[in-house]
Amino acid sequence: MNRAPILRFRCRCCERLLQVPEELAGRAVRCPACLLVLHAPPPGLVEVTPVDEIPELEPLPEGNL
Repeated sequence: MNRAPILRFRCRCCERLLQVPEELAGRAVRCPACLLVLHAPPPGLVEVTPVDEIPELEPLPEGNL
């Protein structure tokens, strides 16, 4: 199955690694860790990796909302 590539970049506030579908490039996204709203960078500025090659992110500890 051919999966859509995703963009990987870090939140400029908390440094959490964010992963969003490439079609969200340039659009506003919210960091799930610190709730900062930032714009996903264009694909040329970040490394684009197929979804099936990206490791699962660990969930946040309870109480970190």
